[in-house]
Amino acid sequence: MYSELFDPASSNDPWAILAKLADRPDGAELLREFRECYRDIETAKRLQNQPIEGRAASRVVLIESLEFARESLIIVSPWLSKRSIDEEILLRMTALLDRGCHLCIGWGYSYDIRGLHPKGNVISITRDRQVSMSGDRIGNYDALSRLIALRSRFPDRMELKLMGTHEKYLVCDRQFALLGSHNILSSGDTLYAPREMGVKTMDAGIIETFRENYGNAPDLRHVLHEPEKVAAIASPIF
Repeated sequence: MYSELFDPASSNDPWAILAKLADRPDGAELLREFRECYRDIETAKRLQNQPIEGRAASRVVLIESLEFARESLIIVSPWLSKRSIDEEILLRMTALLDRGCHLCIGWGYSYDIRGLHPKGNVISITRDRQVSMSGDRIGNYDALSRLIALRSRFPDRMELKLMGTHEKYLVCDRQFALLGSHNILSSGDTLYAPREMGVKTMDAGIIETFRENYGNAPDLRHVLHEPEKVAAIASPIF
């Protein structure tokens, strides 16, 4: 509709364009439609990337993702605490799984994992690939048992992947992703919380990057008793 008005070979001077519109019997209608289209495009650009400030705001995005995910929800957060994974979140996770959606949780801080970090003494993996917890004095992982129980009800739809991570992100289907500083599965206190910042994005390329990041991350339960694989995973800072 607008190709003859915005022909790259011709002048795109605004006054020239307005003159063309003035010469057309449908010029006013075209101008109105163009303005509406331009407004919609600018609104979409603003909505594609939204700053998320504070723990309360990122928790709203977490709840939103549990509510609206229809195929898969990926959540990566080092610690799994009842401070965040309370009864409300558990009920929403259960409802998500009940409707046939997949829930994938990447967890486990690398410094806490025995065999990955020299001082790791909280998370151990037995020879039969089971998780053993000890010394979690401040409850950073006190919601893990709840999630394991939930996974036992939905073994084909729920995954708990021990990642040895400090990443914090979630991916809701291919609708949106959240990346930020907030440990969304361990921090729930918003009254005395420190500053947190994140971004919610609908950029398809970024969403796919995060999906691939999770998919390519090894589950450390399967490699911690294989020294050559651990050496390939561990950072030099370890």
